[in-house]
Amino acid sequence: MKIAMILPSLAKSGPGIQVESLCKEFLKKKYVVEVFYIRETDNVSLEFYGIKKTKLHFNKGVVDSFRTFDIIHSNGFYPDLIGLLIGNYLSSTVHFTTMHNFIKEDIASRYSKAKAKLYSSLWLAVIKKIKYKIVFTDIAKKYYQPMIGNTIYIAGSGIDIPTVEGKINDKSEITDEFTKAICHFKNRNYKIIGTTSILTSVKKIDTIINALVELKDYAAIFVGGGSEENKLIKLATELNVIDRCLFIGFKENPCVYLNYFDIYAMPSSSESFGLSLFEAIISRLPIICCDLPIYEELLNAHSLHKFDGTTSDFIRVISSIDDHDPDATFEAYNEVKEKYSMSKIALNYYNCYQDALEHERI
Repeated sequence: MKIAMILPSLAKSGPGIQVESLCKEFLKKKYVVEVFYIRETDNVSLEFYGIKKTKLHFNKGVVDSFRTFDIIHSNGFYPDLIGLLIGNYLSSTVHFTTMHNFIKEDIASRYSKAKAKLYSSLWLAVIKKIKYKIVFTDIAKKYYQPMIGNTIYIAGSGIDIPTVEGKINDKSEITDEFTKAICHFKNRNYKIIGTTSILTSVKKIDTIINALVELKDYAAIFVGGGSEENKLIKLATELNVIDRCLFIGFKENPCVYLNYFDIYAMPSSSESFGLSLFEAIISRLPIICCDLPIYEELLNAHSLHKFDGTTSDFIRVISSIDDHDPDATFEAYNEVKEKYSMSKIALNYYNCYQDALEHERI
């Protein structure tokens, strides 16, 4: 089987990391994979070791080269649009898209109300015309079906556990300045709440900062930049908790910072999979997260400490967490290892591809 993956760029992102891990498994299974990307990035790039990477140029030669692929698989708005155009031009190739998020909520967290409505409408209109779609969960399928119709496969999402464990143990990125800040917190016997995510409004990171007003024995580390970072720094300053907050921005390897957290916080109001939460599980951290239906579908482990989305309940729940309960964290780790290995997810994708190819031959 020959598969063309299309990405917006090779910049590191949740969807990009998922595609990279998936392609790695495809390569192990001897599938032929090529990654096409639309724009260059100034940020840290995905590697795709052993896989051909091609910048997409709009000329007949490049478009015609897609004739050799069985599957075109796009990820993101512009890749979806380009994949749709190529798919219509080359009727012999099957086009898939993966919806890595809940589109309306994700876009609403990044743009003004008017822009968000326009952009989400455009993206959904494109997706509706793509014949084969993939989501991660049954909740996502039920979310999208009224908007884009049927032919939605549930393939799941996974995590490359050995790679993540390697990143957790790779401390080459840790600076003396960061070590000094950690020592400052530890010398004052603060428990450290940590998070590793893009700082957008849907992530609800302000919940952590607001909670620090009452949680006098806690400090917080925020790994990841984003549109809300300056607002969050301002909030922490206004609440006089900035001395217990450490914003360290975007990092090439956020996983290594999990070593310095006592509790991992994921107060997001919307998640389609929550890759960073799974990374925290692999590091055996106790986790506090908003009580979203998606977590009920993904995980049964009682190590997820859920709160109702309010700051007061966040304070209540986090104060009750026993961070010396290894049984709970190992239960979550074993569940992730059993259910979300990338080899299983790659097989799910392969079965989706095969089903679509057989359907097209009828």
